[in-house]
Order: sequence, then C-alpha cells, then structure tokens
Amino acid sequence: APLYPASYHNAISVGAVDMANGITSYSNYGAGVDIFAPGGEPENCLITTIPQDEYGYLCGTSFSSPLVAGVCGLLLSRHPEWSPNQVMRQLFLSADDIEPLIPEHLNKLGYGRLNAFRAIIKPFDPSNELKARLNVFSHFLTDSTFGNANDVFEREETIDLRLYIQNFAVVKADLATFSISSKSANIDLVTSNIGHFYFPADTTLQLNL
Repeated sequence: APLYPASYHNAISVGAVDMANGITSYSNYGAGVDIFAPGGEPENCLITTIPQDEYGYLCGTSFSSPLVAGVCGLLLSRHPEWSPNQVMRQLFLSADDIEPLIPEHLNKLGYGRLNAFRAIIKPFDPSNELKARLNVFSHFLTDSTFGNANDVFEREETIDLRLYIQNFAVVKADLATFSISSKSANIDLVTSNIGHFYFPADTTLQLNL
C-alpha cells in the first residue's frame, strides 16, 4: 500500500533491490514507489561508514534512498539550471527496466532501478514521456442506473461501471484518456473510451462507464 509522505508527487519514493535485482524482503513496492536502488539483504548487506571512523555492513531502504538523492545532487551539479521536474524526469527515464527480471511484480516497480551512469551521460530530451502511473484501487458495478436495480446482472441489461483511479505520477499530468475492452462476445460496451480529461498528479478520479 502507498505510504505517505513518500507517495506524494513532490517526493521521490524509493524501494530496495538486492544483488540479483529482486525486491528485498523489507521493501515496499507497487504504484506508490517511483524507483528502486540497492539496499541489500541481511545475508548480503551494503558496506558503509559507521561511527568511530570505521566501515560496516548494513541494509535497508535508508541506504537506497541516499543513493537516489546522491544522483539527484550529481545531476544538479552538472545542470544547476534544471528544475526539480527535469531532475526527476532524467532520473526516471535513465533507470534500468527490471520488470522482465521480476515478472510477478509487473507494473509495481516504478520506473525501474537507479542507473547513475546513464542518468549523468544520457542527453536530456524533453519530448520523452514518462509512462503512466495509475492504480485502480476500487470499482463498483450496479444496475440501479440503467437496469431494474435488483443487483442481478441479467441478459439485455445495461450495467454501470464506476472506477476509482489514483494517479501516482511524480510530475504534473496533461490530458489523459481511459479505455476498457472485453474478451467476451456476450458483452457489448456502450462506452469504452473517456477523454481527453485533465488528471493531475497525486489525485483521485471517479470514472463512470
């Protein structure tokens, strides 16, 4: 489930992966996570500085998040004129796609795994679009609007579908469209497309189909 304030669109929500690019046992994932970075597992943690001027091994998203913050700092040192949105776009568009490595978490891995080298050397292209980050968190079917309101979906009856969708995009959204389809030959979609409509980042929308 999304956690706040990390999931607000003005923040970058960071998850952790292990050496095999798997999601760590302690990390969150899903629509509210923007990007992943190494965090280590208890049996294979990250080396870091510790008190008394020593090095030690520790794990956690507390180590993943500073890696992302550090790359943001590097980007701003090279491009001090960039806005926060430009930094985030570069960070996300240069990330490694790890969904093929973790197919069981499809559409739950944000923009991928942090790639510091590519973020620094990749030319910034304002025309590149970030993929949609939408989550259908609730839906409701009823025959009360167009049917006989007995909550039994009968032949030749028109059903009202209501979807509640949250936009987890980090940057400001533009016009959006939404469409549905059916694999059943027995269902005729009266309304299959809605849009264009404005869907701002970090907002929730109700769609009636």
